[in-house]
Amino acid sequence: EYLLFTPEQIDGLKEANDWNQELNEEKMIKRKIVDKYSLSKDIDPVLDHKDQQRVFHDSIADNENISTTVFLVDESQTGQQLFQVWRRTIISKTDGYKYAHLDYYLMILNADGTYDPDNYLIEFDGTSQVSTKLAVIKERNGWVG
Repeated sequence: EYLLFTPEQIDGLKEANDWNQELNEEKMIKRKIVDKYSLSKDIDPVLDHKDQQRVFHDSIADNENISTTVFLVDESQTGQQLFQVWRRTIISKTDGYKYAHLDYYLMILNADGTYDPDNYLIEFDGTSQVSTKLAVIKERNGWVG
């Protein structure tokens, strides 16, 4: 078993996200929620899960001791898709698998499943950097909306 975040990381996340501050509408992003049960949008991915992982591994080498998860997060007005990718390293296979978090990425694919090899992927630290890195990757890929 492992802790997802340390108390210091949680404090950093709270500070980076204006915890206990008044809401600032200029920082808000508004999205329509389609599925009231999972609170997620109903988006069909441009690539199946295996191809999403293949695209990720075009830049980050695959490793049998690392588990890679790709999760569809959002879709732009032009059909680009934003994914969160996280990797965990296998630390034990005794009595089931035990993992430790390794790293986190944001990935953008175009509406046709292609991507800009220089700009489609950006690493972030999992807590305080996500908003900044999200803005950077969206700008680099011409994200609309």
